[in-house]
Amino acid sequence: MNNLKIMKYEMKRLLFSKVYLVLLLITGWFSYNVLKTKTIYGLNDTAPFSEWSYSSFLLDVNPFLLVIVLMFCTYIFSKKEEAVRTITMTTKIKPTTYFCLKSITITVAYLLTVAIVIAISFIFYNRVFQFNNFGQFVQPIFLILIPSVLFVLGIGMFIGNINGNLLYIFIPIIFIITNSGALSIISGKSLVNSILESKVADMMGNLAFNIPQGFVISRISLGVIGILLIVSVCKAYSKSKNKV
Repeated sequence: MNNLKIMKYEMKRLLFSKVYLVLLLITGWFSYNVLKTKTIYGLNDTAPFSEWSYSSFLLDVNPFLLVIVLMFCTYIFSKKEEAVRTITMTTKIKPTTYFCLKSITITVAYLLTVAIVIAISFIFYNRVFQFNNFGQFVQPIFLILIPSVLFVLGIGMFIGNINGNLLYIFIPIIFIITNSGALSIISGKSLVNSILESKVADMMGNLAFNIPQGFVISRISLGVIGILLIVSVCKAYSKSKNKV
């Protein structure tokens, strides 16, 4: 069983599981609902299709995306996965390679989920506002979604490597934290909360999307911490399996 076959197998397991499909439907419905009931009015007098309003939309949907990622993590450290792993490990694949393939599979599945959510928003903007300048949303997407998922994925794997059952406790915690903005460094809600309190959009709803340097640094740091956690878990997992 080569690496590509393992990834295809894992992708099928993740993307066609009932839990994922239900979460995807809920996330898709919630995304459309936010667009229809909140984003359509714009954020703090900014235009609905401004970077600020789109950032607010991403912040509202992000908790659901992170929950999906953590659900993927539970598959890695579940008892059922242990049985599958025993069979897979009879091949010549190294423990580190196998674990990294699992991480890549989760990342690909997450990106597919994000693509669906973004597609829903783009279709909404096109149909409602005849707006197609989607290039301006690239910066908010990268600033808000990528650092959060890297950090949460790293934390999820770190916790799961200690005890897989702890992930089921961590999932509602991270959902509440990111949804409420209790730890804004994770959710990124400080971006819209701090800037819009001190600035006002013009008559056309325009407000320059000027990002504070401190916010960018905090997002980069968050992503780096997540990557380091993932790497450390891969190494720890490899050592534990080599001892067996």
